[in-house]
Amino acid sequence: MCLSKDGFLDPPVASANRLAGTVRISIRILVLVSVYPLGTRHAGRPPGPMIRVAIADDHPVFREGLRKALATGADLQLVGEASNGEDALAMAAREKPDVLVLDLTMPRCDGFGVLEQLPRVSPATRALVLTARLEREVEVQAVAAGARGFLQKDSSIDLILRAVRSIAGGQVWASRVATSAVLSEAGAEEPFESLTARERGILALLGRGLMNREMAAKTGLSEKTVASHVASLISKLGLRGRVEAALLARRYGDAIGNETVFKGSVGEP
Repeated sequence: MCLSKDGFLDPPVASANRLAGTVRISIRILVLVSVYPLGTRHAGRPPGPMIRVAIADDHPVFREGLRKALATGADLQLVGEASNGEDALAMAAREKPDVLVLDLTMPRCDGFGVLEQLPRVSPATRALVLTARLEREVEVQAVAAGARGFLQKDSSIDLILRAVRSIAGGQVWASRVATSAVLSEAGAEEPFESLTARERGILALLGRGLMNREMAAKTGLSEKTVASHVASLISKLGLRGRVEAALLARRYGDAIGNETVFKGSVGEP
């Protein structure tokens, strides 16, 4: 069952002002995207693997604008669209996109519910929240819930595409205010004494944006063992997920340690 996040849901019937605002933003994206030659490669970006992107938003005009924006990048591949949260989770489970561009206010499971369940259905998918909500606390809640990025819907096309690429590359695209608030709420001082050397190494790799599969390849551990280390360090540090862990690793950097603990490791610990 998908539950809504208290305090951040619109009423069942959206207000005329909010609907009009979303339509204006959608039309703006459709107009702006016309200046980009469709199918051209992103300037200055070397050839590389395609970034598989999915969209979850209940406004068809906005999805159309974003679809056309994604088409301007030859390194971006749209693999699916959904108009509600339940379909978004089913799509993520089926398509396993690299990045899910996610609205927070949708029927049949809101964006917070999707963020909560996304690691279960598609662990490697990173979520970029794209919303018309203006409240700073909404961004803080979204990052705390697992979003790897947060942008307003009226952001420029260039900014949206940069965020998609950055998140696909393992970066966190959110304001310093939001990331600091998440860390402060988590009580992140210097709690690393409770971690084993290998948990510190895994935490350092989380800070670099690596997923479990990538960490397993780098350390020589199995993906199952890496997942166990991740779960253990998150529990010991009192965090709510791997995004908070990654933010914590970036905040403290060398104070944590690094992946050199795995040098010369063979097989399981």
